[in-house]
Amino acid sequence: MILGLLLIAGLGYYLYSTNGSLGLESSEENLSLEAESTELIRKIDSIKSISIDRSLFSDPRFTNLRSFATPVPVFPVGRDNPFAPQQ
Repeated sequence: MILGLLLIAGLGYYLYSTNGSLGLESSEENLSLEAESTELIRKIDSIKSISIDRSLFSDPRFTNLRSFATPVPVFPVGRDNPFAPQQ
């Protein structure tokens, strides 16, 4: 029991001496995260400022475009429940 109390006291002293951070947070990491967040917000703002000229869609060169796509054939669908016993 005394050994357990000494262990808890030692752990408490260690946490107190490292300011309770346990090395998980540091000011360098916080500064790095803040810089990355600022950069992300700047990029989002630049994306929001993009505008599209919609007159392209009414241009005769666009409206005269034709599709040369071939239709996809419809294949029969399998059983409703593939795990059900076969009949």
